[in-house]
Parts: sequence; C-alpha cells; structure tokens
Amino acid sequence: MLSFGIATLQPQLEQTYFLNIAKNSSQYDINVFRFHPKQWNQRMNLIEGDTYLEAEQRWVKQSFVLPDYIYDRCFYTEETFEKYYPIMKQMKKETTFLSIGLPNKWEVFSLLERGDRRSPHLPKTTLIMQSDDVINRLLCEQQLVLKPNRGSSGRSIFFLQQLVSGDIQVQTHIRGEIKIKSMLLHELKDWLDLLIQKKQFIAQSFLRLTNDDEQPFDIRLLIQKNEKGHWQESGRGLRIGKQGSLVSNLHNGGVIYPFHQWLTEFENKKQQSILHQLERIVELFPALLEKQFGPLFELGIDVGIDENGTCWFLEANSKPGHQTIIRTNNIEDISERPLRYCQFLHTSYTKGAAH
Repeated sequence: MLSFGIATLQPQLEQTYFLNIAKNSSQYDINVFRFHPKQWNQRMNLIEGDTYLEAEQRWVKQSFVLPDYIYDRCFYTEETFEKYYPIMKQMKKETTFLSIGLPNKWEVFSLLERGDRRSPHLPKTTLIMQSDDVINRLLCEQQLVLKPNRGSSGRSIFFLQQLVSGDIQVQTHIRGEIKIKSMLLHELKDWLDLLIQKKQFIAQSFLRLTNDDEQPFDIRLLIQKNEKGHWQESGRGLRIGKQGSLVSNLHNGGVIYPFHQWLTEFENKKQQSILHQLERIVELFPALLEKQFGPLFELGIDVGIDENGTCWFLEANSKPGHQTIIRTNNIEDISERPLRYCQFLHTSYTKGAAH
C-alpha cells in the first residue's frame, strides 16, 4: 500500500478534514499518517506520529518511516517558520510532496506581472525596502495598502490614507477589531522604520472593494488537480467582512456567502464580464505559477471586485482553507481529492520508471 503523510503544526485546526481523508483512504489502497515536522528523526528516517486505524476509526501513536507522499498543511507564524520550515525543506529532498508550495507574495506578483495578458488583473505592487518607499508612493496616490511579504489570514495588513489636513491615517485589524490611528508625516516615518525592521512588506495601490453596504468582500476560488493531474476549479464562494472594515478574512469576522446568489444581484452584462474575468484568472494563473515555482496540487486564489466590475487578483495560497468552498458549493467530499492526486502521482511515476 502507498503511504500518505499529512504534515501539520496544529492537528486540531483541521481535525475533521484530516479524519475524513483517513476514513476514505482504504478505498484508494493508501495508508494515512499524521505528524508534526519535529517528530521526524532525520538520521533514522523515522517519524513518531499518528496512524489511522480503520477498524477502530481513530488515530493512534505509532513510529513509521517517512511516507511515500506528503500533504503539507503546515501554517507558519514568523517564529514557527524559522523553526520548522528548514525541516520541511529537507524533507522535500527525501520524499514526494503533493505540492512544493509558493514563495512570498512579491515573487508571485513579480511573475504574474510579466506579460500584457495578465497585468489588467493585478494591483500595482512594490517591495518595500525602506520607509521612503512607502511615503513617496503615499504622497503620490493618497491611499496605500501594506501587506506582509509572508503570511495570510488578514493579519498585519495596514491601510494608509493621507487626510486633507495632511495627517496620515493608519487602519489595521487586531483579533477582528478595527484599530485607527492618525500620525504626522515624521511620526509615520518613525513607525515605518520600526515596522520594516520586524518583517518585510509589499505595498499595493488601494482598491475600493466593498459592496453597497460598505462591507469589504472578496471571492475565493479553489482550484485543484484532478485524478488525471489536470487543473480544475472545485468551487467559488464569497467572504464578506464587517461594515466599516477593510478586510473580509474569516479570522477578522468575515462571513461566507454563496457566489452564484451574489452574482444574480447584477444585470446580465456585468455578470458575464465578471464570469469571463474569473475564468481567465483560473485558466492562466495556476499554470503560470506551477511552471515557475514547481509542482502544485491546489490553490486558493482570492479575487476582489471593484464597483466597475473589474476583477483584481489579491493573493494565491498553496495551502488554502476549504470552508468557504465546502459551505457554498454542492461538491463531492473534498477530502478524497488529495488521495486521488496521490494515486495519480504514483501511477505516473510507475509508468515513467517502466519506460
């Protein structure tokens, strides 16, 4: 039987998803294991993790060799990235990962900005090297968004706006609460200097991505490889944030809403325009990202839509959450898809070896 390992820093975070994968594994002739990167003994090539016992329908502690295939579901903070990413990087040299993963936001945007066919969907993005990079753009554009070059879930995103008075208003979100502070220009520079010392940021043009009720929203597209190794869209759904907020992430109080129900609110011409733009993003971006950065299994692509109906690529995540799609789409059990793709990879490698 094939061995399939799920690498995770927080098994409780996706407990139901992992359990469903394990329950479905026998029909694909696959043994499923679950482990934390720190449980891998590199010298012995053994892992002290969990294995799923179908007869008892539960996880049990067990020692096992590094699995044939790894499904990486490790979500990092700054601290855990430094501690555990090097282990996962080494592991990629020893076995096969369903997905290599994506680099930081700047590298992704830099790739996608190459070529006229893709640029209409991309906000102007620059890498911040020093505080003057932010200030110069802000004075020119009056509004700006700062995002960490690494990280997701709407954390440490700052919205800057130059007021008529000349003061700079900075808005962010902490545990779902909106925080606003005004600064003089020299105070902004001092604050930026400290911010940039802690982590790297990108700056993007501010886009008005709110509905008629002043709620921010975006569309999550889930695109995965099927059992033949081809990209296909699994579903799409909306995330709508709190009124007055500027982020729609679920971690900051956002709610999930069906995409097709939302789409009916517009006249037919606008509907068709939005659908065409989304199809273009689905068709182009996954293939481009995989060609540049290596094998991928799934992508969560977040798209914002402005009042004119223009679609804007906001982010691509190679370890997407699935709740937005599961709760808004009538799709088969999503937990079987990693198993099917694992089986495809094994068949492909076996055929390749035979030739």
